[in-house]
Amino acid sequence: MKKSKTIPVIIPLVIYNSKTSWNYPTGVASMFDEEHRDLAKRVLTEDFKLVNLHDISDDEIMQHEWASLLELSLKWARDRDILLLLEKFKPYLILACRDNPKVFFATLNYLVDVGETDKNKLIEWNKQNLEDAGETVMTVAEQWLEEGREEGREEGVKKTALKMLEENYSLEEINKITEISIDQIKVLEAENQADFDSEKK
Repeated sequence: MKKSKTIPVIIPLVIYNSKTSWNYPTGVASMFDEEHRDLAKRVLTEDFKLVNLHDISDDEIMQHEWASLLELSLKWARDRDILLLLEKFKPYLILACRDNPKVFFATLNYLVDVGETDKNKLIEWNKQNLEDAGETVMTVAEQWLEEGREEGREEGVKKTALKMLEENYSLEEINKITEISIDQIKVLEAENQADFDSEKK
């Protein structure tokens, strides 16, 4: 069956059978202040506004002050190595680092999560280029390092649980030693059942 690119019209209908009068709004727009209702109706029913960041030059984005940090991050985060473009971000990274470390940290996290930039190289760039970034950059580095340690611990615990499943330990025994929940152990067992079966053969 060919999938339709459109959706059917759905007519909202409420059948009300209480003896008391209906005294609630009958539409989303009526929930807004009276002075904003016409605007609300237009926003809710008209086409949304599309902003394609790749249709806007970096120079124009740079005029958007604080928003430019977000916009440039969104525009270029998927580049193979964001370090080549960080000079464009520099004035706003300095502001974020000085005035709002949470924004600074969120920006660095986004660039790493979405793109392919090495965390250590990103930290080194910030330490060398952002004079006010010392303490904040170290906080970012410490958190990333701790995340790496945690991932390592989780992987080690998982391997232990798999080994115990392979050696036919009970779920309760594995739970006691690894502190992985019984439900998680069952999922782990199901995901690796084919491997267990092949080894028994």
